[in-house]
Amino acid sequence: MFGKLSKSTFVLSGNTPLDIVLLLDSSDKYRSVEFRSEKVFLKDFIDRLDPENTDARLSLYTYGSFAFSQFTLDMYSTAGEMKQAVDFMWVATGDGKPEPAIQRTVNEVFQDHSNGNRECVPNILVLLTHSELSDTLLINNVSEDLSSRLVQCIIINMAGTVAQTSFQTFTNGTTTVLQVDDFATLETSAASVVQNVKASM
Repeated sequence: MFGKLSKSTFVLSGNTPLDIVLLLDSSDKYRSVEFRSEKVFLKDFIDRLDPENTDARLSLYTYGSFAFSQFTLDMYSTAGEMKQAVDFMWVATGDGKPEPAIQRTVNEVFQDHSNGNRECVPNILVLLTHSELSDTLLINNVSEDLSSRLVQCIIINMAGTVAQTSFQTFTNGTTTVLQVDDFATLETSAASVVQNVKASM
């Protein structure tokens, strides 16, 4: 499913258990101002996720040449703690390739319960990327990984409309691809992303 992000006032509500992993491109394509926009987006996302009043938990990864864990699903339980961690998150520099970053993140978070992953709880991966998918073999492996682990995937595509075709492999009924044109739009997009998180359940 493809869509366009739009500003809304949506807030996740109810006691629905969710384990959500955010994987953000912080490669050398970005400058410090863009990274600050990512932090604005993240903090708004966390507020709308409302972890104190829902049974949702959040893990955060950034990636450049490699994917790095900023915090795990069981590390923080309040929005304040999560947003403080966002303030201190670091840039994972290097050439950002989303395929190996997705694979490593999914393997680390969803392969067992050591990182806080809960049994019988929906798993959702939110990927923010500035790069199209180009490694066909790895794309297929990652897609199979997501399907076998029943991971719902939401892709925030900042690589432009031409890159939409590279995400077709993931559009198997369990993936939503959302187009964001620039970082100013990203800063106001958290409501729509949270709405898609709930819709993907």
